[in-house]
Amino acid sequence: MATLRELELAEANSNQRVGTIESILAGVGSGLLAIPKGFFSLGATLLDLGVDQNRAARVEAFFDDLTTLDEKAEATVAGQITEALVNIGIPATAGFRVGSKIAVDAMKAAKTGRYFKPTSQVKKLGDDVLKLNTRGKTNRFIGGALGGGVGEGVFIGDVEQIGTFGDLIGGPTEIDRESDGDPVKDLINRVKFGTEGALFTGLIGGTGKVIKRLTNRNKSITDSNDKIDR
Repeated sequence: MATLRELELAEANSNQRVGTIESILAGVGSGLLAIPKGFFSLGATLLDLGVDQNRAARVEAFFDDLTTLDEKAEATVAGQITEALVNIGIPATAGFRVGSKIAVDAMKAAKTGRYFKPTSQVKKLGDDVLKLNTRGKTNRFIGGALGGGVGEGVFIGDVEQIGTFGDLIGGPTEIDRESDGDPVKDLINRVKFGTEGALFTGLIGGTGKVIKRLTNRNKSITDSNDKIDR
């Protein structure tokens, strides 16, 4: 019978045989599989509240044993990054869209003109087309960021494995890795992850708007200089 050290060496050699391209492709598949894993794991964690029957651990073990994609993805750094990007990106994007739509629908339901400015365009039904003003766009963005954070908190397969920026710099979003299957602590970890996701969605979006404005301003300045030179 092989010793533990021999098994570890065999596993290491096996991981070394996994190429970068194979690991990246495995990361895509593993990241997709982690989405339902996160959803069902969260549901099992909620069922474990008050009655600790370790359902969440069994759900996670079920998904981990389905394929070897996660092992191949974790064999290289590129595979690990791909897995995390897929697992985070799809729920966050979908959540952002849903959150934005909910925010817009809520503003429409308020039946107030504070968030919209009418345009000269008219729909086929004859209703005026409403365009969001600055306040409305801000509310839509906030709704999208919150939706993205919820998507990340619900559909992340393994919050502890991916981690947060709080793990690097400390702070309230630092993941508790000593939860030992405690459903309350697991839920708090998901809330931390989702909260950080919503905050960083806002920061990234805000940075993007600033860059876009600077780009447009520089373009305007360039066009003006070109006209002067002519």
